[in-house]
Parts: sequence; C-alpha cells; structure tokens
Amino acid sequence: METRVLYHNELTPLDLKELQVLFDQEYQSEYGSWDPDSPYGYASQDLHVLLYQEGILVGHAGSQRRLIQVGEKQILVAGIGGVLLAPSFRSAGRGMRLMQMLLNLNRENLGASYSYLGCREEIVSFYEKCGFKRIRQYEWSVNRISGEKERVYCSQILIAPAKKVVHTFPFGEIDLRGRPW
Repeated sequence: METRVLYHNELTPLDLKELQVLFDQEYQSEYGSWDPDSPYGYASQDLHVLLYQEGILVGHAGSQRRLIQVGEKQILVAGIGGVLLAPSFRSAGRGMRLMQMLLNLNRENLGASYSYLGCREEIVSFYEKCGFKRIRQYEWSVNRISGEKERVYCSQILIAPAKKVVHTFPFGEIDLRGRPW
C-alpha cells in the first residue's frame, strides 16, 4: 500500500479522474457524478490522503480547514469528508491507518484545534475506534441541496483531538459557516 498526501490545488487531472472513478463506483447511482469542488453537494477538501494498491487508487480521506462558531467561541477545525475505501479493501485496519494519517496531518499541517465530522449512525463505531468522541448538538450549516442555511439536531457529530484535547471542545450550538463535509 502506498499513500500520497496532496493539497487540493496539487491534484492533477489524472488524480481527479481517479478520485471520480473511486467515488462514482460507490455513490453515482444515488448522488450523480462526483465533483471535486462540491462533492455530492458537500464542502470540498483542502487536504487529501490518497491510498493506492499496485498503482490503483483504493482509498481517500480529506479535510478542510475552517473557522466555525461553537456557542460564543470561534474554533479552528479540520472538517473531515470524503472518507472512502473501495469495498474489497475494507479490512485489515486500512481505514483506521488512513484516518490516523489524516488526523496527524490535521494537527501538523492544518493547525486545527480539533478534527470534526458528521456521519451515518452505522459508521459511528468505526470513528470512535479511531479516537473520535461523539457529541450531540444543534448544528447550523448550508444545506447541500437547497443552499439554504438550516439548523438540525445532530447525534452523529464526532470530534477528535488535534492541537487541543477533546474534553476542551466548548459547549453550544455549532455553526459550520458553510456546507458540511
């Protein structure tokens, strides 16, 4: 297995095509074609970790540096999105290794206080094994389909340490100040 780490502006046309193939194999029937600047209506990533097996892209995890509002505080987070392994590679701890690499990059390269993500309930346990802690809170974001700002109660928000430890994450409504990842 080989990994490459690239900032968004470093992705080549070949990288973008390989990412589209990886994501469309998983999501095209439900969401249409992948777009690097608005992947299925979610926010794009600033930093990409690409996982290859024998020269073929089999995994991706990305994050975007963003200042969000939590209660009365502004917090610099690395919002994680686009985490995907090709189905035949979802074993042997590959996903966990991919996430650990991304979490280290979020701390060292993006300077985030915390890594932040939202996910489906059925994969919460995976992220908890990677060191994330679940929080339940109201979250404001720009809806990925309508483009309207909305407030929803989220029970699948997960926080991981970066420059700060998780128990210091402030309490309060969360405003992502943009689309979710």
